[in-house]
Amino acid sequence: MMMSNKKTSTPNANQRWYQKDKTLLSLVNKLQKMPTALMETYCKCIIDYALELYKQDTNKRLFIEAGSEKHQGLIKSLDKKRWFDKNPYSYRAFNGLYLMDELRRNDLALRLIQSESLLHAYNQRCLQCDCSPNLDVVGHLLLVFVNQGEQEALSTLNLLETQGQLGRLINASN
Repeated sequence: MMMSNKKTSTPNANQRWYQKDKTLLSLVNKLQKMPTALMETYCKCIIDYALELYKQDTNKRLFIEAGSEKHQGLIKSLDKKRWFDKNPYSYRAFNGLYLMDELRRNDLALRLIQSESLLHAYNQRCLQCDCSPNLDVVGHLLLVFVNQGEQEALSTLNLLETQGQLGRLINASN
C-alpha cells in the first residue's frame, strides 16, 4: 500500500486576513456585491470610523510600528490587484479595517451587516416623501448607526424627514 507524501494544510493557512472571520467575510462579500456608489458610501463610513478611532487614540495603542507584521502586510498590499485594491475608497477602507483591533473591527462589521433595515427605512421614507435617496444622507445615517446605534440612526432619520432633508444633507451635525 502506497502512502501519499502530500502535506495537508490547515483550513486557515491560505486564507486572507478577512476570510478568517465569518462576520468580516460576510461584510466583504456584501460590499463586493453592492453597486459601486453604495459600496463607496459604506467604505467612506469605514474610513471615517477608522479616522475617528485614530484621532481618539491619545496613547497611540492603535498605531502600528514600522517593520511590524501589519506594516509589512500594508506594504505588500500596494502591489496586489484584488477587487478592493482597484477602488480608492475600498482600498482605504480595507486598510482601515486591517489596522483596527479585532474587537472594533468585528463590531463595525456586524453593525454594517445589520444596517439593511436602516437603508430600507430610509428608502421607504424617500418614497413616501417623493424624493430621491441621496448617498451622502445614507453615509451620514450609516455613521450614526455604527457610532451610536440603530435607535439614534432612526431618530436622525426622523429629524431629517421633519426638516425636509431626506434627499440632501444640509447639516450633518444633528
